[in-house]
Amino acid sequence: MLDQRRVSQERVIGISFVDILIQAVFVLLVALFVGYVDPTVKIDLENQAEYGQVGKDLCHKLNKDSVEACREYVEGRQVTVEVPKKNEFQGVGEHICRTLGATNAEECRKVSDRELARLRPCLKPVSEFSVPPSLTLILKNPKEIEFVGFSTNLILKYREESDRVRLARVEELDRSKGASFSPNQVLGAFGFILERNCYHVVHTRRPGAFSDSDLQDVLAAVRPLREPLQ
Repeated sequence: MLDQRRVSQERVIGISFVDILIQAVFVLLVALFVGYVDPTVKIDLENQAEYGQVGKDLCHKLNKDSVEACREYVEGRQVTVEVPKKNEFQGVGEHICRTLGATNAEECRKVSDRELARLRPCLKPVSEFSVPPSLTLILKNPKEIEFVGFSTNLILKYREESDRVRLARVEELDRSKGASFSPNQVLGAFGFILERNCYHVVHTRRPGAFSDSDLQDVLAAVRPLREPLQ
């Protein structure tokens, strides 16, 4: 009788251990299926998240706090951006990165900094579609460029920034208003205005009856003044 009870108790204990083991295995399987992410999928998700952060950074650098405002700003500069309803900055970031030819988020961030500089004026816009010029030049003929002067907007910018070096250069050149420069002299004379994170507007007048082909040398000399510093 005692042996039968002992056997029964052992069976009960054995069954209990089996139940616990089965339950533990079941829980582990559930956790595995729920928590498992394919490594390839995981990499894709990380890349998407990184692209999303890039998109957010780009929009913030443009001083746009919403996706809609960012899209309108970029579209206004002839760049088409499709923004999905969900994960919005990711859509902006990935599209822009691919448009720029970047193969990953880090490369995109470097390229986009250069490209965004071409969208960001150095002088404060006077309206949504108008940026004041930094200086004015006259393309007199195929070999001669006349200096008209710097804008008051540029001078105020340097004063606000306490940029004494550039202010001194402006004052020095202002004393030679009306002077003419050859195409080779333009960048050396006015290149000090260039900045890495923005572009300047250079206003040019063309009083003579010259074609773009005739003025190719002077046009090429002025073009770098409109680009961010490389």
